[in-house]
Amino acid sequence: ISGGDDPVKMFDRHQSLGSNCQIINYHFSPDSKWCLLGGISAGAGGSVNGNMQLYSTEKKVSQPLQGHAGSFATIKLIGRDDPAQVLVFHEKKNDNPAEPPKLFVMEVGRDPSKGPAFRLPPTQIPVPADAAADFPVSLVVDKKDEIAFLMTKMGYLYIFDIQSGKTMYRAKITHDTVFCTCSQESTGAMFGISVRKGQVFRIQLNGQALVPYIVSTLRDNDLAIKVAGRLNLPGAENLYAAEFERLIGARDVVAAAKLVA
Repeated sequence: ISGGDDPVKMFDRHQSLGSNCQIINYHFSPDSKWCLLGGISAGAGGSVNGNMQLYSTEKKVSQPLQGHAGSFATIKLIGRDDPAQVLVFHEKKNDNPAEPPKLFVMEVGRDPSKGPAFRLPPTQIPVPADAAADFPVSLVVDKKDEIAFLMTKMGYLYIFDIQSGKTMYRAKITHDTVFCTCSQESTGAMFGISVRKGQVFRIQLNGQALVPYIVSTLRDNDLAIKVAGRLNLPGAENLYAAEFERLIGARDVVAAAKLVA
C-alpha cells in the first residue's frame, strides 16, 4: 500500500497456510524482493503448528517453512565487502513435536557471481522444561546490534546473536501474551504490547553489561570477544590479550592480526 492507493496483491497463500491457519506475522526484506508470511493452526494433542511461506517477488516462487516466526536483517560479515541480507527464523517440525526447535540464519538474494551465500548451521533453542508446549508469536531484529528478539505466547523472551546463531539470553518477562511487537531502529529496542492488561514493554540491549554477562554467565569467551569487537563494547580487554598471546604462540599471525584490526 502506498499513500491512498488500493492494496496490491503480492502472492497467493501456500497450501500449508490454508483456511484453518491464523496469520500472525508478515515481513518483507530490506530489498523488497522477499516476503515472509507466518501463521498458526491446531496440531495433534493440543499442540500449535507453525507454518511460514517464503516468497520471491522476482522468481514468483514460494518455499514453505515449518516454524512460527521469522524476519529479515542486513548484517556486515568479516572478510566480505558486501553486506549479507539474511532470513532469521524459528523452525519447529510439525510432524516431529519431540524434536527441539532450532534457529536458522541464512542469506537470501545474493548474486551467485559474488560467491556462496552465508548460512549458519541451525542451532538448538534452549526451551525450559515448563514451556514444552510454548511457541513464538514474533521475532524482531535489532538492526543496530545485529541481534534478534524472540517473544513466545507464554511470555518468554529469547535474545540471539545473528552472526553466530547463539542464544545470548532467556527469561520469562510476563505472564501475558505479547501480541504486537515492533523495532525502534535508532536505538535497536523492541516494543511490545500485552493482550490482557495492555502493558507496553520496551526491551533493549544493555551494552555495558553484555560482555561481562557473556563471560560470567554463558562462559563463552569466543562469543564475548566477537560481540565486544563488533559492537565496540567494554569487558573483553583481558580476553583479547589472552587470545592474542594464544594465537601468536600458535604462530597464527593472520588470525592475531584480524583480532586486533
